[in-house]
Amino acid sequence: MNKTIAIFIAVILFIGVIFQAMVIIDYHSDEFNPGFFKRRENPTTYFESFDEAIANQFFMPFDIYLRDGDKTWIVKKDEDLFNTLWKDGKSAILTAMSRETVKSNDSWAELSNEAGILFKMGGLFPIGFVNFLMDNNKNTTQIDSMEKFLIIPDGNVMYVYIKSGEEVYEAELPASGLFTSSNFAGLISLFTADPYYSQNSYTEIHKFVDESVLGKFIEPDIPVTLDVNSRNLPWLKLSIPVPIREYIDAVNNSDSASRHEDIDEASLIIKSNIISRTLNTYEMHLDSFDNLFFSNQFNIYEVSKTGWISYNYTEGTQGDEKGDIGPAFMKAVETLNNIMRLSKNSGNLYLSGIYEDDESYSFTFDYRFEGNVIVIEGSNHAVEIRSTGTRTIEAKLYPLNIEKMVGDQYIDSKYKTAFLFITNFNGISNINTIEAYEMYLGYVKTGAVLEVVKPYWIMEKKTGEKQVLNLVEAGD
Repeated sequence: MNKTIAIFIAVILFIGVIFQAMVIIDYHSDEFNPGFFKRRENPTTYFESFDEAIANQFFMPFDIYLRDGDKTWIVKKDEDLFNTLWKDGKSAILTAMSRETVKSNDSWAELSNEAGILFKMGGLFPIGFVNFLMDNNKNTTQIDSMEKFLIIPDGNVMYVYIKSGEEVYEAELPASGLFTSSNFAGLISLFTADPYYSQNSYTEIHKFVDESVLGKFIEPDIPVTLDVNSRNLPWLKLSIPVPIREYIDAVNNSDSASRHEDIDEASLIIKSNIISRTLNTYEMHLDSFDNLFFSNQFNIYEVSKTGWISYNYTEGTQGDEKGDIGPAFMKAVETLNNIMRLSKNSGNLYLSGIYEDDESYSFTFDYRFEGNVIVIEGSNHAVEIRSTGTRTIEAKLYPLNIEKMVGDQYIDSKYKTAFLFITNFNGISNINTIEAYEMYLGYVKTGAVLEVVKPYWIMEKKTGEKQVLNLVEAGD
């Protein structure tokens, strides 16, 4: 009997040791963990489905263009055609990367004159990252990065051109899917006759700027409209999540008798959302500027009165290996998902850039709502996360809620979006003097309060720096 009790106590102690070890791991790093026991049930299936979901969410083109050599159309993301083109495009790029690609004799500016289908990614992606998201183990290409690719159907073959920094690579493949000559011709006919697309075609900027500035200062395939007719453009309501707004209201309300109670209540809601585990190990305090902090020995979260949320792992990269880019990206996404639980619109984030140094990788994300980019004033990006294959090292995020305004005063807002109207209106007399990696319609968030904002024209440099231009209102 005593022996049975002793065995029972030993088993309990062993389980306690295992549990304590798991708590210590959790305490050391607050990275998101879907659950120890859940992962043990079927780890292979779980991680494959999770990786696939992440790949489908973030490995998407910023835009897909259809060109006939004269006009350019931007395929709407809410159409089935966008998904079909991307499915065929992924298959083509995967095949191209598994074969021997060669440097092209054509420059990207020269290729911009060709009819075809252009896939523009959100930024310059290292080829190892592309292989990770596409689950490609057969990469034999010499390409080290990809920011966009062009498919040109030609009889029974299709030519795939990949832009990698300043270099262009090409591969010849058998034509398939929507990239056969007959299917491509059918798409051109469809877009020419479609009521929406026939009235919403674009001219790429290389057609009317000096050749000497293309590629160096101005990306040649930026689509702009020359149509002088006015367009209805929506206004947006931009706001930070309610718990952060209530915390900011509480700290700014110095006369309120319930100030401390209101701060504690809002802080608890924020804390329970952004910290996935070991809540009781975190202490809360305000600094002299009323910025909010949650911290334990290894992790510090800061909620700023401007709406930004920051995270820092106190030991930095000390003791960590840099690791591979795939696991590092997954760590970044885990942190992103944790903090963005506060926001209703995290699904509008897109991956806008990847950078790396000797110790870690950095990933940037930005908001896009119905095709239009949201710019956070004073910052190049809405989200910046630095991570290794082991953990997130630091992060800075701006949770945001986005809604389209309704009502006649917003629906009837009309603007002249012709590119030459915009540049002249903003004092740019010579378009050859601008610097633009990308240009698009967008909106600007300027403060922590709720804002109703009108549309602007955004010019973005390769560095991510953005210049905001006013649109010309109809009647001006």
